[in-house]
Amino acid sequence: MAQQWRDGKRTKKKIGAYPSMSLVDARAVFKRDFADVIQKGRSIKIASDTRPGTVADLFEGYVASLKAAGKPSWKETEKGLNKIADTLGRNRLAREIEAEEIIELIRPIYDRGAKSMADHVRSYLHAAFGWGMKSDNDYRQQSARRFRIPFNPATGIPTEPKVQGTRWLDEDEFVRLYRWLECPDVPVTPSYLRAVQLLMLTGQRVEAIARFHVDQWDAKERIIDWSKTKNLRPHAVPVPSLAAELIESIEPNEYGWFFPSATDPSKPVSHSKHYDRWNYMVEKRAGMAKWDKFVRALLAKKKGGSALKKAA
Repeated sequence: MAQQWRDGKRTKKKIGAYPSMSLVDARAVFKRDFADVIQKGRSIKIASDTRPGTVADLFEGYVASLKAAGKPSWKETEKGLNKIADTLGRNRLAREIEAEEIIELIRPIYDRGAKSMADHVRSYLHAAFGWGMKSDNDYRQQSARRFRIPFNPATGIPTEPKVQGTRWLDEDEFVRLYRWLECPDVPVTPSYLRAVQLLMLTGQRVEAIARFHVDQWDAKERIIDWSKTKNLRPHAVPVPSLAAELIESIEPNEYGWFFPSATDPSKPVSHSKHYDRWNYMVEKRAGMAKWDKFVRALLAKKKGGSALKKAA
């Protein structure tokens, strides 16, 4: 036990349990974590492990925070950071990592033409170090280590410019693609074929459709209901009859996935970004025309009612 007399009162805090912790080890921990706190007159109740966090501590803590927040990207992030840790050195102090090291780590990836991957690596590191800097002062959580990172080493490294397409399928192309997906002339995993068809029929996010689970399908109401989405807000969408027929024709696997991975059936298919480039101007005009008609009728009705009251 660590013991402290403060304002005439004695305070204790447990260091460890004998014999799993020897007296020698207990004294070392006391000197490391408690002695300076007592000397400064601070309460030992807020004393914590003062050992600075390693690269492994940083990455594990960041991934754990993503997982706790329900972010589906935590698995992909964990995989990427594990590879990075092997290069930087897992047992090195996170605060010692410099921008030059990150640049030398990313450059070979960029030089071999994997520009998107290079940008992902930079993004993983920037997010992890940003989390580490905040975690030291985050009273809402108790991190196993304090990192004391002076600055984010990935901040000054530029990101790859994002190039977004501006093209969409015309009607003939839409039909040709949909028919090809029904009967492709090259071997393609069935999960991908049907997932793309459902994307075309519903216009939902790729990630949402790729991770479509049996628990999210209300067959009676023909509604797909996501309790959590990318923006962490619930989202439900009624599907057209053609999409409902497609969904009903698919038998979810033993893990409940409509579109399981070909290599690991316990996981859904992998996904990549896509954007709906159609501006929906025709649909917007039609919607606004209906709204205009409704409001005009409403105002005319209210106006007539007010006139009657005035006359009375």
